[in-house]
Amino acid sequence: MGFFSKLKAYLNEEEPAEKPIGETTEHAAEDTTDDLTDEPSAKGRFSKRKAKRALKQVSKEQSSEQISTHPKHGILDERQAVQDFCEQLVDVTNHMEEIKTEYRIVTNYLTDIQRIEELPIEAAEDINATAQMILQLDADRQAYLESEKLLPLEQYNTMAAYEDEVFDTIKKLNEMEMRDSMLKSDMGHLEGEKESLKYVRADDADRIERLRGVIITILVLFMLTSIGLFVYAASAKKAVTLYALAVGAFAVVAFAIAYARYVDIRKEVRESEAKLNRAISLLNKVKVKYINNVNTMEYIYRKYGVNSCKELEYRNELYQKMVRDEKRFDRADNDLRVQQERLEKKLDRIGVRDTGVWLSQVHAFVERSELTGIKQALMERRRNLSNRMTISEKIRDNACTALRAALADNPGMEEVINESLSPHNIAVN
Repeated sequence: MGFFSKLKAYLNEEEPAEKPIGETTEHAAEDTTDDLTDEPSAKGRFSKRKAKRALKQVSKEQSSEQISTHPKHGILDERQAVQDFCEQLVDVTNHMEEIKTEYRIVTNYLTDIQRIEELPIEAAEDINATAQMILQLDADRQAYLESEKLLPLEQYNTMAAYEDEVFDTIKKLNEMEMRDSMLKSDMGHLEGEKESLKYVRADDADRIERLRGVIITILVLFMLTSIGLFVYAASAKKAVTLYALAVGAFAVVAFAIAYARYVDIRKEVRESEAKLNRAISLLNKVKVKYINNVNTMEYIYRKYGVNSCKELEYRNELYQKMVRDEKRFDRADNDLRVQQERLEKKLDRIGVRDTGVWLSQVHAFVERSELTGIKQALMERRRNLSNRMTISEKIRDNACTALRAALADNPGMEEVINESLSPHNIAVN
């Protein structure tokens, strides 16, 4: 019971805030698109393929492990189920809002690209000239940085793109890696507890069957002995009262002992079934948390191109050293900033919403194939966001349907639903 209480309290902790912004089906497209935005990572990410796999696994586990519970546990189980669906509804609603926000951002980027593609020749050549100057100044600065060979250029650009959030990311990633170990340990404990309870339940069932056989045997022997005494008394015309009392007393005592043991074992069976159901429920919740945690960590690993938090910390240290060395080239940096500001103003005049994001994509103005690749990556991201919205809507509809069904079956659950959803201004519609 102590382990269950500890684990239940642990499951009430908040989920990690670091979630992915969006994915593409191609890794290269994902890397290109992620360079276009400084927006914070969306909270509550759902990986479509892994989410489906997790839901199938949990559903199969629940269907195979479904066990009848004692009536006194029914209300608590129903209340817990309603609260779980309310939590799911809150999470998916927040996630849908974040997807909508990101969808608008991606659409704005595509609109900016369309404005750039439709520029008159003179305006395009002017921006192209500024972009080439920026690229040249940047190349001069990179010549020194590359001479140090602390980080490859691709890794340096990645760290530069996420410089403002990398320290927070390292802290969160370290916490998630610790959480990953804890969740694995918890799943191992729960799996062991579940198998142990299964064994106890099977053993109790065998003991009940054996006691039933003993009770039946006692009754049969009592009846046969009684009949034998009756026949003997009738044929021999002798009194067998003393023998009958002795046999009856022995039978009553044996039956009472066997029946008392039978009642105790039945009570143990009910308790083990309740513990098993609880272990299965906790195990399923831990598995969902583990899958979400792993998805988030994998997204961060892909985002930074690392395999662990330690590697990201080391890479960030190298990057910080390169930044410190770079300050010795103030003049080159100042010239670069002047040209970048000039490019931003030119982009602002043609109606580009987020001019700053293009400073890390200047090569797109010189090589139009790069601009086309960025556009395709953004379109792919928008399609993925649309697919994620569809999945989230289905999850939300399923949660609402389950809550409406619970409310129809037990109107008293309305208070539980309101307590869970009212603080988030969410209604079951």
